[in-house]
Amino acid sequence: CTLPQINRTTCCLPNEIRFFGALPEYIFSYDDEGIYINLYTSATINHTLTNGKKAGFIMETGYPHGGKIVIRYQGDPANEFVLRVRIPAWCQDAAVKINNGEDQKVAGGSYCELNRTWQEGDEITLTLALPVRMAISPDWIEYTAGQAVISRGPLVYCLDQDVTQVPVERARLTLRPEEITDKAKVVWQEDFLDGINVITLDGLLAPSEQQIRKAELHRYQPEAVSLKLIPFY
Repeated sequence: CTLPQINRTTCCLPNEIRFFGALPEYIFSYDDEGIYINLYTSATINHTLTNGKKAGFIMETGYPHGGKIVIRYQGDPANEFVLRVRIPAWCQDAAVKINNGEDQKVAGGSYCELNRTWQEGDEITLTLALPVRMAISPDWIEYTAGQAVISRGPLVYCLDQDVTQVPVERARLTLRPEEITDKAKVVWQEDFLDGINVITLDGLLAPSEQQIRKAELHRYQPEAVSLKLIPFY
């Protein structure tokens, strides 16, 4: 079957099918030394190492809503190879623990190398801190000047008119980037959108267009509001 010339594109639907087909390769990869875990979700890998031994892991997590990832080894006993787990660059507070050992701090933007002789049931606990962060657009980017991005872990958050219940186009943040982690409120809502964390921030309402047109700014009193943000997906 040949598509008409105008539709010969790799747009949304074909890319979605391609993405889900390739997703296991994004989550796990390997080389001659062992296995990489690149992305975190509940998943299982079964792999044959270059020495012919079987190695696999079961991963269980609530990520990206929570930062705890548990990874259990399943495979041939006394199996020596390297497991590398990725620590995202945005994470400045990560810890890895094997079985009942001590937490090992790991720098963001790197892989934590775990080179050991693996036994059935060995358990790795990876904990990623998920603080709320703010990034402000550079002033030299004209179309986004004065705008900010709010994120938590790998998720970018957004204002939704129905959720925040204030005019989104008039919403203004009152916090600076260095204040956002301490002053943002994060609440898990189990019954909302299949379970999400909602971020609440202090904000203000800017004057409406009608008030600006009527030159009523001298009488305008900024109204303090609570801004509720949800994941942008």
